Amino acid sequence: MSMTNYDGVEVKLVRIDTGVEVSIGDPVVCSRGVEDTVRGIYPPHKPSSSGKVNMFYPSVYGLKFVEV
Repeated sequence: MSMTNYDGVEVKLVRIDTGVEVSIGDPVVCSRGVEDTVRGIYPPHKPSSSGKVNMFYPSVYGLKFVEV
């Protein structure tokens, strides 16, 4: 899935523990152990932003945005 951040740099959403890319429709588990599905991915919109996944910080699901 191709996305760009605030600086126009291509980024992807990955699992912190494995580095495997995550896309819309993939299953995830939040920090409270609740199973969920990725419904929305919003890359960082400014330098201090971590972006959002399902309107939560990506770290809630053990995810992060990385530059490609």
